[in-house]
Amino acid sequence: MSEQETPAGERNHLKTMLVIDDDEHFLEHTSRYFRNWIRVECVPDGLSGLVQTIKLEPDIILLNFRAAKVNCAELCRKIRDISSGLLFVLADEGMGGEERIACFEAGADDVMSSSFNWKELMLRIQVLLRRGSSMDAKQDAASVLHFGPLRMDRTTFRAFVLDQDLILTRKEFSILWAMAAKPGEIVSRQELLRRVWNYNPTDDDRMIDTHLNRLRKKLHRASERIRIKTAWGIGYKLESLSIAAMLILMLQWCADML
Repeated sequence: MSEQETPAGERNHLKTMLVIDDDEHFLEHTSRYFRNWIRVECVPDGLSGLVQTIKLEPDIILLNFRAAKVNCAELCRKIRDISSGLLFVLADEGMGGEERIACFEAGADDVMSSSFNWKELMLRIQVLLRRGSSMDAKQDAASVLHFGPLRMDRTTFRAFVLDQDLILTRKEFSILWAMAAKPGEIVSRQELLRRVWNYNPTDDDRMIDTHLNRLRKKLHRASERIRIKTAWGIGYKLESLSIAAMLILMLQWCADML
């Protein structure tokens, strides 16, 4: 395998990748392939991975489904609780569709076949690192965005509703930013796929549903004033309700209870 040149724009800042895998041959290839632009650290199992995630604060985490030694989705969830780094899961033939979805629901940014192409993996990582939340150039120019009680900071990937931290994954943050950047407008599923996942839509886009469901729950726990409304067959729109509108809804709810 030929040595890779350092990608333009990455030379001045070496990223850190934590690889959770017990295959020495795979670890050797990973270190060799990315060594010019990513510092690679390796651990053999999920528990060691959690410890090193806290210690290293890696930019990228590459988790082999087989090496997790515990429930993969649960490990993804624990990693996501302590890290905002990009989380890739490598799935073997024994990993079913429901398990893949569970990993997405637990915060994985991508799930790839363990028989992946090295060049493809490198390109996926480059795209996500460079584009961050995959916004268009106009949105990238702004680092802070306000929408009603919602405040988002793209430099830290943190979002607050009435000063309550939503604690979002990068994918959840990117979805919310894409909608908040277009107040009052409907954002289609196809547009979310292009902006957040950076690929053209296919029939299999259930990953959007899993991320949206988690995002809706987090918004609901923070406040009823901001919510994601579904435009059936079209897309989604972020709504911010005024205090007056909230009072009207409460009065209607009380009237319905009588």
